[in-house]
Amino acid sequence: MIDLRKVKQEDIDNLMERFHKDMKNSIQSITQNDLNSIKENLLNELYKPYSQLSTIEKMLVANGCGGSGSLINPPKFIFGEDCGEHDWGYAYGGNKIRRKQLDKKFYEGMKKSIVRSEAKGFKRIYYEFWAFVYYLEVRRHGAKFFNFKTGARL
Repeated sequence: MIDLRKVKQEDIDNLMERFHKDMKNSIQSITQNDLNSIKENLLNELYKPYSQLSTIEKMLVANGCGGSGSLINPPKFIFGEDCGEHDWGYAYGGNKIRRKQLDKKFYEGMKKSIVRSEAKGFKRIYYEFWAFVYYLEVRRHGAKFFNFKTGARL
């Protein structure tokens, strides 16, 4: 059994880097058309929670925290799952009401992540600040990334 108290952050970072390289190497042979087809099939399936998506599915629908070219980049290490869940909801799409619900769920998820982190003092204030700013930004600029569906009931 590994004594987690002796594991260094550098070792964790190296392990994660190797994992990402292995993932990239394993999907290099997939063409862009293959990826688009997989993504389209995924979006046509019945909605399933982000946590139930495979690693490859998550890579196809979620870009992590911070939009393409975004000036706002909240702490990924604490909000990563919340950002992925939000990206998945946006990719799946729906109507204006669903978008608003997803954004609210995103903000609530970030607040829960802060509580789970047990951050105190300035660190907690820092996380709360970024959660609120990021929520405001997705409300303000997120519509252009949301998959609005004609006649969507969601």
